[in-house]
Amino acid sequence: MSKTKLLSRLDAFSTSRQSFVNQLSQLTPEQLSTRPNPGAWSILEIVEHLVLAEKIVFKISPRAEPLTPAKKRLSNRLLYRVVIFVLKSRRSKVDVPDKNMNPAGQTSLTDLLDSWDQNQIWLREFIQNLSPHDLKKAVFAHPVSGPITPSQAIYMLQIHFDKHMHQIQGILSELKTQHQEQSAG
Repeated sequence: MSKTKLLSRLDAFSTSRQSFVNQLSQLTPEQLSTRPNPGAWSILEIVEHLVLAEKIVFKISPRAEPLTPAKKRLSNRLLYRVVIFVLKSRRSKVDVPDKNMNPAGQTSLTDLLDSWDQNQIWLREFIQNLSPHDLKKAVFAHPVSGPITPSQAIYMLQIHFDKHMHQIQGILSELKTQHQEQSAG
């Protein structure tokens, strides 16, 4: 995939993400922090998970040295397809593949959105600095599938985001139903 197409995909993701951020700004702190049921994540915790997952998969850090490409094996290619399948299946609930992706639930929405913006700035700059040859290198890594290319990583980013947006829409729908029931009662 060309750098132009990759940046175009990132632009499309940025548009989706900004629309979601705008939606978040309309929610009350109670709506953001309410868990739909015991053990489930709140909207705020889902956002934190998305931010943490990006940092881990993209290996985001303030370091100046370039990321080291890894060799992809057939098993990595197969596992990548499994991860994509799981992320696309909206009904499947799976454990977080890296405990560092679990939200602590202690970060404000403002701080999370700042971190998320920084992730996206880092990723865009990283991709802009890649040579055409480097675009094909597996410089990122998913905890399950292993080494992935920038193209695979951005595709996974969008699908992961979409999966959690579906989850958040369910939470918002449930909160709306609860509010209507309380108003009627």
